[in-house]
Amino acid sequence: IADGDVTSVIDLVSAQINEGYIETSLLDGSFTTSAGYSISGRVQFWDVSSTPVEATITLDNALEETSDAATGQFQFSGVLDGSHTLNIEKEDGINDAIRAYDASLILSHVVGSATLSGSALAAADVTGNGDISALDASKVLEVAAGLEAVPFANQASPWAFEPEERRYDEITSNISDANFTAIYVGDVSGNWADLSTQSLTGVRLELDSVTREGIATVNVFAAPPVEGAAISSVELTLNTTEGVSLIQARKTPATTNWSDPLVTVGDNAFSALIYDDVSGAFATETHVLSIELSLTNGQQSVTSMGGWLNEMKLFSGQAFPLKSANDTDGDFVDDDEDAFPDDVAASADTDGDGQPDDWNAGYTGADSTTGLSIDNDDDNDGFTDKEEDEAGTDSLNASDQPVSGLNIILIQTAIEHSAP
Repeated sequence: IADGDVTSVIDLVSAQINEGYIETSLLDGSFTTSAGYSISGRVQFWDVSSTPVEATITLDNALEETSDAATGQFQFSGVLDGSHTLNIEKEDGINDAIRAYDASLILSHVVGSATLSGSALAAADVTGNGDISALDASKVLEVAAGLEAVPFANQASPWAFEPEERRYDEITSNISDANFTAIYVGDVSGNWADLSTQSLTGVRLELDSVTREGIATVNVFAAPPVEGAAISSVELTLNTTEGVSLIQARKTPATTNWSDPLVTVGDNAFSALIYDDVSGAFATETHVLSIELSLTNGQQSVTSMGGWLNEMKLFSGQAFPLKSANDTDGDFVDDDEDAFPDDVAASADTDGDGQPDDWNAGYTGADSTTGLSIDNDDDNDGFTDKEEDEAGTDSLNASDQPVSGLNIILIQTAIEHSAP
């Protein structure tokens, strides 16, 4: 059998019919061998760059070829005439392309502020029911938050292809356009092949207040890292020191119509995601979240910050102290109200004698950095705090003193009641 399409002459030398009693004529002929036909095409992502995609293509559930990662090209050779089917699948290539911004685009389609079509519409149907709804947006948000993984619950694979398969009833020539378009399910914006990374953050933290109970309120401001962009989704992750715990993340007046924050909590870290349809996007710095944190002491901080604004990645490794600028020692008492602004162990000195009334909650004398010792007579009236406690007098009020073991106020009250 020849290698390829070759035609050879058949040279008839002799022929005999009925032992030669019937006359014969010899006519030379030919014989042609066929190597079959080729079926080739490309697998490309649906973005504007038609990014090549590496996938597995199967011919008639028997022969497999892998499309080239650099070109997306594949080819089957030696395919004989007849009916044939091409199927395609891909299980790898999972990345961070599915973001809250994709949920924003889905919601925009649902409410009518923007319309999806083509491959973007196919990518939005993560539930696989043929209908685009807010449920698809919520499922995308769960993946963006790390609560769920791809493939989605009703999807067999992270990938879909257009067409799903190719069928040929007969092949009489080479086929070169057996192309497939790859869709990463959930990636509605189509950025799978180009994940943008920003070197600077578009998010700014501002410490609003810290109460004496150690409750810190942090305001989160966001601005588009790229001029002219409009933000309709914010994903924020804060890494903190061990003494910080999240109480709540709240929307602000500027984001009151956005989704409620989707919050996840990890070890010394938490994340909050909010989004809106594109009609609610902002193009200038905006106060998007207020976060309440519980602090074990005034030495806590946000150690780093990351996340996404739409699909622009952000990161900052700069520490953010969770203490007031007017609270030098970090004991939750501002310096102008702190008798010992440089010592975290104490803050109150009623009689001004340089000795603290008591240790701050959670601290002892061992924590004092200036060698403080407790004052046993806080109001400096000559009676120890213990004596005043036993007599029921106010140890912080010098005019309220024990007399012969009795409280002056109690004696005076008794005199007033006994007077005619």
